[in-house]
Amino acid sequence: TTTAKGIVELAEDGEARAGVAVQGSDRRLKDATTTAKGIVELAEDGETRAGVAVQGSDKRLKDATTTSKGIMEFAEDGEDAAGVAVQGNDRRLKPASETAAGIVALAKNNESKQGCAVQSTDSRLDNARTPLPHTHDYAPITHDFSSHAGTISIRASKHEPFSQITPPPDDSSIIYAKNESSESGSIGVTGIAGISTAGWSHSYGVLGHSAHIGVRGQSSGGDEKSGGGCGVIGLSRFGAGGVFSSEHDYSLVADGFGKIKHYDGSVDLMGNGDALLVNGKSVFNGKMIILNDASVDQERYPANLVELFEVDDAEYVMPGDLLVVSDTGKSILSRSRNEYSRSVIGVVSGNPTIVINNSGKEQKVYPVALAGTVLCKLDARKRPVCPGDLVVTSDTPGSGMAGTVDSFEKIGTVIGKALDALEEGIGLVPIFISHR
Repeated sequence: TTTAKGIVELAEDGEARAGVAVQGSDRRLKDATTTAKGIVELAEDGETRAGVAVQGSDKRLKDATTTSKGIMEFAEDGEDAAGVAVQGNDRRLKPASETAAGIVALAKNNESKQGCAVQSTDSRLDNARTPLPHTHDYAPITHDFSSHAGTISIRASKHEPFSQITPPPDDSSIIYAKNESSESGSIGVTGIAGISTAGWSHSYGVLGHSAHIGVRGQSSGGDEKSGGGCGVIGLSRFGAGGVFSSEHDYSLVADGFGKIKHYDGSVDLMGNGDALLVNGKSVFNGKMIILNDASVDQERYPANLVELFEVDDAEYVMPGDLLVVSDTGKSILSRSRNEYSRSVIGVVSGNPTIVINNSGKEQKVYPVALAGTVLCKLDARKRPVCPGDLVVTSDTPGSGMAGTVDSFEKIGTVIGKALDALEEGIGLVPIFISHR
């Protein structure tokens, strides 16, 4: 009992004396409250007194806000007070811009401002600058700078044969520039020199030097919309567009058939014969030699200086026909039909070499030989033709004959002199144009 010991002595309610056993009805084993202790004493809401236990409903254990503390107090947006926690939606954690700072403030393009981070698009990251000393193999490396100061001297030994009109391979040259742009204005290699010189000087934008070919320009051509391409184009505002000179060969060779193996055997072209197109006045100081085309039968069709004329004759006009002024005028010609016609103009050429076109037309015109030798259709049925005979018109359409100027009325009827004979019949005879 509480007054006499048995196996043990029982303690009074709430008794804290040593050597006595606490009874199950002791008030200290009851549920604790804020006013009476059990095993522990509970604290009032928000109470900070020592020795009391915080209850689960305490306001300090609620969610924290910017105005009331929970376990911690949240900071307002952008607030930098001590003891408050920064929230995840704080503007300082947002992406930075030039006008609003995030983690960092961004500088504007080319802006030099302390505390601002330079953006990757800043022009100062692309502009040329003085390069640091360095060496490298130029061709395969993309460079950090947009240009270099100073000069470049490159020496190497590379070669790779290529033929026809194809892009040269990388291993064929020491400097290889390939512009892969498909837009207009793309250039593979550009050379500029002497543009700041006050006076005239020997400066060259691009110079090619070789024991074989100094410069080779080639083009694979263009389409119908853009027009044809060209191997080399020379332009000038005040000087010559192109100057060619040679000590021991022709200064300029224009081959319309592609027969250039003498100069470059790696190219085998099949041209259509168009060799030279000149628009505008041309001046030749010196001798001009014109050779008959080897592909034309020289005995049958000599080379001629001709002028193109429109012909009103409905009949078929062929080389060798004699033409006279048409009765309609207007620079139109007709086949001859009368003997000793004073309106005779010339002979239709079978091999026009130098052609003059004053008609302004390109169709239904015929080349009429103006000078030199031409094959002319002659009629020897009335009188044989002998070398040296004067040639006049006959009554056979388009044909001439041997004539004699024995009266005033026949003056102006001669078109030429026969260079060969025709014993009989109608045939082509070479004559020398000679108007009399």
